[in-house]
Amino acid sequence: EYSDFQSITQLLKRNALEDLCTADSLYEDEMDGNGEEDARQIWNYLRAVMYNRRNKMNPLWNDLVIAGFGSGGGGDGEAGGECFLGLVDKIGTTYEDDYIATGFGSYLALPILREKWSVDLSEGEARAL
Repeated sequence: EYSDFQSITQLLKRNALEDLCTADSLYEDEMDGNGEEDARQIWNYLRAVMYNRRNKMNPLWNDLVIAGFGSGGGGDGEAGGECFLGLVDKIGTTYEDDYIATGFGSYLALPILREKWSVDLSEGEARAL
């Protein structure tokens, strides 16, 4: 549902603005870290939002895939931290994995990925898969 997706993005933007306004410093250079939430924090927040809406019998009709980097720093200027890939469904159920598929494609893609996926898979091999 696209309108529910818009509601979720507005909620995330509002939280980011609130975090910026309530920070100890208004300057991003003086903030601890980079001033942004990592992917795992957003995943946990969206889990609570989706579960709360389900309990109110007014769920947001979306399955959300959250991908990004966890907290931690790469010493050489990279995004840093560990890679994160998680899913939150419309009733607030969550899981994280090395690969995720949603919708009808998950019934087709996940069995193949479970069988053929490996950590050292190259981009060419992944496209062929």
